[in-house]
Parts: sequence; structure tokens; C-alpha cells
Amino acid sequence: MTIKILCIGKTREKYFRLAVDEYLRRIRHYTPVEYTEIKAEKRKKTENDHQVKHRECEKIRQTISPQSVVVALDERGTQYSSREFSECISRYRDRGDVKTLTFVTGGATGFSETFLKNADSVMSLSKMTFPHQWCRLIFVEQLYRAYTILAGESYHKE
Repeated sequence: MTIKILCIGKTREKYFRLAVDEYLRRIRHYTPVEYTEIKAEKRKKTENDHQVKHRECEKIRQTISPQSVVVALDERGTQYSSREFSECISRYRDRGDVKTLTFVTGGATGFSETFLKNADSVMSLSKMTFPHQWCRLIFVEQLYRAYTILAGESYHKE
């Protein structure tokens, strides 16, 4: 199973990019992983958040293959412990029919309601709000942690 991570907007600070790249390198020890940043839409003076979300979600939709299982990362989603998240990854992996599991982070305005309704799952990293660059780093670390849990390695402590 291939993991795809799609993010709206660029990771600006080099130290975040280096940290994300390090965890992606580690994850590749367990499974193929692809990381893509999609250019954020600029708000026109006459636009509201809904219009920006719609355009960004349309870009995301065009990037995702129809066969992919889509998990949107959104503050309104289900929260998991690290172990529960690893079990979720395991269920997708063990189903046998999931070739690509795509995790998507939205832009500054979030996702359109239509996108969230069409996602296979909606997951929250926390009830707290984090800057997008932090979310990416936290997510790839948790993904790495999930795979180490599944492999029975000592990275995760309980």
C-alpha cells in the first residue's frame, strides 16, 4: 500500500522541510510514501472563504486517483491515540484492496463541506489549532510512529 500525503501550500521554513523529509525517509523503510504540496489559492478581493476552499478542493480532487482511499485531516474529525492510529493503518493495509491511502491537509481556510462529505474518513490531530507546517510535521511523525508500532519496534513508549 502506498501512502500519499497532499498538502495545500508550501512549507516555507527550511527546518520544517528538513524534519518532514527525515520522517518521510524513515517511513519509506516500511512502505512507499509520496509527499506533494499543491499551490494555495490566492483570495481575490471579491471572494469569501467558501470560494477559496472550493477552488483548493477542486485542485486536490484532480490530484487524487479515483481508487484512492481519502482521509482528510480536519479539526472536526475523529481523534486517535498513536496506537489507535496504527491500528487504523493496519486495517487499511490488511484489507488488500487499498492500493493507495491518501491523507490530505487543507489550506488556511480548510476544506469545503462537499470535500469532507466525499472523503472516506476525516481525522483530527488535535482539538488545538496548529500552523500548517506544524501539522505536516506532527502528522508524518505520527505516521512513522504508527509503522514502528506495527513492526513491534521500541520507538513508541506506553
